[in-house]
Amino acid sequence: MLQKNSSIKRFDLRTPSTSESDVQELIRSLVENHSLETLNLSYCNGVKGSVFPTIMDVLLVNLTLKDIGLVGTPLHAKGKHLAIKEQLRRNAMSKELHLKNLIMARPTSARVIFCGSPYAGKTTLRKAVVHSIEHKSMISKSILLPCKDFMMKKIDGGQRLIQGSQQLTHRTRGIEVHSLRSREGITWSIWDMGGQEEFHGFHYFMVPDLSDTGNPSLFLLVCSPYVLRDEGSPSKEKVKVPIQIRKELEYWLRFIASKSRRTISFKPKVIVVLTYSDKVDGLVARAQGSVTSLKEQFAELLDVWSEPIAVEGFSTQSASNVARVIEDNIVNLLKALPPVYEVCSNVRSALKVWMVRNPKSPTMNWKTFSDLCQQTNLPGLVRVTAEGSMVEARRKAVARSMHNSGDVIYFEDLDFLVVDLDWFCHRVMGHLIKLSGDRSKLVTATDPDGFTSRAYLENVLSDSLKSSHELGCGGSALDVTPQNLVHLMLRLELCFENTTTSHGVGNLFIPTILDIGQEAVSWSWSHSNQNSIYFGRRLQCADPEHTFIPRGLFCRLQIFLHNQLTSEKDMTALYEPKNNFIHIMLNGVEVVVDYNADVGTHIDVLVHSRSKSLDDALDIVHEHIMDKILERCIAADGCQGVVLVEGVIRTKCVKNCMSFKERQHQSVLLEELKQNVFSHGNKYEHPWGELKQGENVIPRENEFAVDLMGRRERVEVVERCKQALQIDEVDGVHDEVAMVTRGWATSSSSKALVNMKIVEEPSREQNQALRELAHEVRHLAVVVHDTNNTVHEGLPVTRCIQNLIINSAQRPVPRIVLFTTGDGNFKQKLITKLVPGMKALQLHLLCEYKRQEHIVEGQAGCQVILQDENWKKVHELVVEGLKWGFLAAKVGAHIALGLGHMVPNPNLEYGKAVVALGEGVLKDPPIDLATVSPGKLVRDEASAIRTAASMAAEQWLVDFLKDKVILTQFGLQRVVYKDTHGRQTGELGWICQKHFDQGMRVGELDGFPCPH
Repeated sequence: MLQKNSSIKRFDLRTPSTSESDVQELIRSLVENHSLETLNLSYCNGVKGSVFPTIMDVLLVNLTLKDIGLVGTPLHAKGKHLAIKEQLRRNAMSKELHLKNLIMARPTSARVIFCGSPYAGKTTLRKAVVHSIEHKSMISKSILLPCKDFMMKKIDGGQRLIQGSQQLTHRTRGIEVHSLRSREGITWSIWDMGGQEEFHGFHYFMVPDLSDTGNPSLFLLVCSPYVLRDEGSPSKEKVKVPIQIRKELEYWLRFIASKSRRTISFKPKVIVVLTYSDKVDGLVARAQGSVTSLKEQFAELLDVWSEPIAVEGFSTQSASNVARVIEDNIVNLLKALPPVYEVCSNVRSALKVWMVRNPKSPTMNWKTFSDLCQQTNLPGLVRVTAEGSMVEARRKAVARSMHNSGDVIYFEDLDFLVVDLDWFCHRVMGHLIKLSGDRSKLVTATDPDGFTSRAYLENVLSDSLKSSHELGCGGSALDVTPQNLVHLMLRLELCFENTTTSHGVGNLFIPTILDIGQEAVSWSWSHSNQNSIYFGRRLQCADPEHTFIPRGLFCRLQIFLHNQLTSEKDMTALYEPKNNFIHIMLNGVEVVVDYNADVGTHIDVLVHSRSKSLDDALDIVHEHIMDKILERCIAADGCQGVVLVEGVIRTKCVKNCMSFKERQHQSVLLEELKQNVFSHGNKYEHPWGELKQGENVIPRENEFAVDLMGRRERVEVVERCKQALQIDEVDGVHDEVAMVTRGWATSSSSKALVNMKIVEEPSREQNQALRELAHEVRHLAVVVHDTNNTVHEGLPVTRCIQNLIINSAQRPVPRIVLFTTGDGNFKQKLITKLVPGMKALQLHLLCEYKRQEHIVEGQAGCQVILQDENWKKVHELVVEGLKWGFLAAKVGAHIALGLGHMVPNPNLEYGKAVVALGEGVLKDPPIDLATVSPGKLVRDEASAIRTAASMAAEQWLVDFLKDKVILTQFGLQRVVYKDTHGRQTGELGWICQKHFDQGMRVGELDGFPCPH
């Protein structure tokens, strides 16, 4: 229906039980749909698993969709809705880039990324591959010259001839980038990533959007068989065992998966290359098992080549084999991708030609770029007087697109573009990062927390520019200045400018130059007192087996959060970053953001507040810190493959300022807490185990789940309750919510929802309100089965009672209420009428087990003091209770119910009592109970509209039992029944322990949480 439809703007899937496969088919049908703008999948249980990458694939080609509703779905619970929201945002931006009316074509460019550990031979292999490709008459910007099995390398102004199998003394700094263009018009950019650990953070900053379909990526994961010595050089005497090979490959596969968006059709291609295979016997066999198992492990995320490629001594033959595999895979990759704007591919090709003609110009000013667009006569980019502003906007859109794909570095507020990424990533930033490793050169200019003076940084960058110019790889001072580079680093979020006096106003914080081996930062809360509140949240990888949080992401977060907080006018923030650590004072709320690169699976946000409630402090932290972290993670230059889910940290860990290591396993997923509150009740307590802090031992303890939750989470639980109960808004008034359950409306549920959605009381009272109200909403009415069911004459009375229960509006307390005289002894006489002078009654609740309803033996019951304000309500309940008893008496089942000894002549006693009471309470005429059948009575009761008196009586009973523990005082616990297939029917009952055990044994019921 949707595939070719051209009129539908909105589609709501209102079937929660829709299967995962059916949802997938629905999503796939939108590939060619160009009218649908809103797709609402909220509360559909089938929106899970492979639906997520299916949506992401469809959004690559469908730019019409503006919103996809995912609230209440498994994808939303796992945090994956954020990536979908981000892709929708990018699609909306692309439609505004003034390119939408231009021609689309297949992409013609790709990236080949060499990655791996230090001394794996990446650079040597890359040069050998380029040498082989050049031999096929390809245009190259590289400085390599063909010479059989030798390569020419320009080092320090001279040339060194190196045999292929000889280890290069040159080490890759940062990232080296080289460009090639084939005769078929395919453009390659080859990225050689330095393997040393100090460069890994920089990799995150500079590796472009790996999911960009206009410039897709092919990965060569290069692995050496030799174990590295402690100082980092390879030991030719010690060969890696299979587990070491697997661990190394797995790290890089996790890095690639973390940087790549989830997809089914466009998974990144990864090829494992084993170097020095001629030096180690059986190397391929040694690694094959690891490659095979990793291919299976990452099958849903990456397309791993089945067999590793062996390279023998970097010979021409080996290099040619690798080059051929690269070429074949790139061609197949480009064929499978969706079309992109042709103008971007054309400008990319024209720019590569310009770079070959201008090898000493790593940058290009905007005028030169505009002239290049004008000279190429590309459709849509040639300036015409009438549409000059549109053409300029398109040129900027093309530059931004090329920035996202990693072809250039461009920001609109800068008057130049970096077109030679090798110059910037390798010669400029690589030099800076490598220099930071020599503390003797930085000790006077850089403090231990990563701050350096702007003047010192400009001197270092000036040296880099001079060195590049001497090597023939850099531009003149007219092209770019050290001040330009500092501005560029600020825009790339490689650093920020300090505005406080603690580290010097104007100094620059550069997290990538910090020593990754530094010890964790010790910290303590400032000015805490007895009114202080503490809480902690954790953003953790939902899939730590396949992804992780790179150190580079946290480095960028340190810059990003600073820029966000200092740009907000109404925000007072004191910002102190250190190595893998941030200390923030935010509008009176003290926050610590802590990360451990060795673990790499979560970021902890720890909070202390002396003046604000938990809800207010949590709202501030969510809005200004946690939501910003999530936003940065899923950005195009973030970690799109990492899905972060929120957890809650043990309060005592936060209060006691425990270290990252000590609190590492002291958290619980927030979604798990919400589900437990939803399922197990308002008094659910999360257990924490014993914990050591230094020499001290913190004993086991429990914390109420609702005390660990904030306003946002409580509202989410309420919304989940509303959906479970099929609650809708009434008359378009947002806060006036009524519960609709097969035609029954209950005003108390409306008040409960309103109160839970708008809660302004202090935190403690707020949480107490949730405990009571959430269960009223959750359990006041469960989906009622078969509204039109009737009970026919002749059926056992227990079946009549059962159906009357099912067809009544559900209540959070037992339904069969009887009153006796005395102090709780069921040997006392049953109350059949209220008479003046009565002061106290004993209230009893019956077990409602299907087919076997009865009084609970030994039930204490509860005393009710009769007063003027509750007389009529108790009166109404007595009438209702007598109806139950009358039904039993009519068929002689009152003995089974346990009422035989209480009513000597049951039919007569019940008849007189109900008629006498009914005349004064019921709106209907008096009932002739001597002639009425049980079936008719049940049908009349089930179909009648409840009177105001009966509703008031029900509410009084709910209020009366609110503070009572029904299990303890009445021996009843709540259950939900199952059908013959073991599925919960939604039918509730309150039953005794004997029948609970019996029902659980035969599998016909499950325990259901009590509301109090």
